[in-house]
Amino acid sequence: MRKGQIAIYLALVLVVITTLAVMNVTIFIAIRNKNQAQNIGDEVAAAVAAEQGKLINEIGRLNLAHMRGEGVLVEQRKLCLLGPVRAYANVQRIAKEKGAEPSEEWREILRDHVERVIQLYSHGGPYAPSYVGAWNEYAQEISLIVNNFPEGLYAGAGNIEFYGLSSDHMLCNRDFYDAINSRDWCWFHFNAPNLLKNYSSRGNWGRIDFAVAFDCENSEIFNLHLATWRGALTDYYTLEEIEKMEPDYDENVVTNSSETWFWFSDRYRRNWNELKDGYPVVAPPRPEYDHLGCGAIVECVYGDAEWLAAAKPLGAIEKSGLVLPDMKVARLIPLDGAPGANLHTADPDWIRHLRHHLDEYIVKGTFAVKCEYCKALKQWERESFRKAGALWLKFNSGSCRRGSGGSMQRGGAYGH
Repeated sequence: MRKGQIAIYLALVLVVITTLAVMNVTIFIAIRNKNQAQNIGDEVAAAVAAEQGKLINEIGRLNLAHMRGEGVLVEQRKLCLLGPVRAYANVQRIAKEKGAEPSEEWREILRDHVERVIQLYSHGGPYAPSYVGAWNEYAQEISLIVNNFPEGLYAGAGNIEFYGLSSDHMLCNRDFYDAINSRDWCWFHFNAPNLLKNYSSRGNWGRIDFAVAFDCENSEIFNLHLATWRGALTDYYTLEEIEKMEPDYDENVVTNSSETWFWFSDRYRRNWNELKDGYPVVAPPRPEYDHLGCGAIVECVYGDAEWLAAAKPLGAIEKSGLVLPDMKVARLIPLDGAPGANLHTADPDWIRHLRHHLDEYIVKGTFAVKCEYCKALKQWERESFRKAGALWLKFNSGSCRRGSGGSMQRGGAYGH
């Protein structure tokens, strides 16, 4: 073999070795970023859930103080409305310290929402404040997050229950858009069996009615899912049971007075096996933890890796649902089992689509140029697209099998 040929072979070997080395470094960085994003997301979600548990316990302690005749209602209402917002502010600092990437878009969602609270909630809108000055204080607390992190938020809240932004309408279901983009005809078979065949124009959609919240005790951000009830505790408890909860109770308060108490809402007391898509955990929970309740979905970004995590506080709930200081732990849970898992509020494009683009589409048939969801609707409006799906289902619907989970799951079967 000549010297020139050896040099060529050596050069080729060096190219291969260099390419493998670069690939290994790239893979290492991707894995590291993914692991770090997961660690940050899990820690932040657990921290929010722990704060939710502390808030519930404090509201429960104030219920006991109320049994002793102390006036605590406004303090409870402030904890319920403002406490979760402060928890969201606190976890921004945690995520920042851990190295999460800031997102200006998450900050923009809150900045816009402050304006909405000031203009709509505070000026005779449909949402009655739970105490005098509630909406001004609420807007101020959200503004603190916006102003304290001008570079962007380090943790996105994935289950913000914005008042007036939830609807059962198909156009408000993000899975519908994902099914269009992926040509997942089986999704239509299970969730909208006649839509592909019967749809003819956007006039078929009808009006989108967003649900109006009548119970405004809770924060939209990391909702505690508590409620108030007015009456005497003896309507639900015997005096012996009341004395066991609070030995120093004031008999006049609990027996002779109609008072306002904080309770776990019916939604909170639902069991895990009542979830629409089935039981998302490996083993049955302990009976005292068998309630859906409040929880937090958080998204964090590290490098080019994103991670969604969910967690909730766990503890016993009284038979009737009176809030007591019984939350014991905060645990990570599957995304599928988290409250508000279908809201996707850590996706700024989705929120913009709901708030700004849908009306334009319904009324004028126009699409926002840079909106991925509008692009999906544009595809949907093509008759050839719908016919292709209907034809495929005609011959293949029997092969469809339900998948496990929805489009939100970026971190695995259950998201963490």
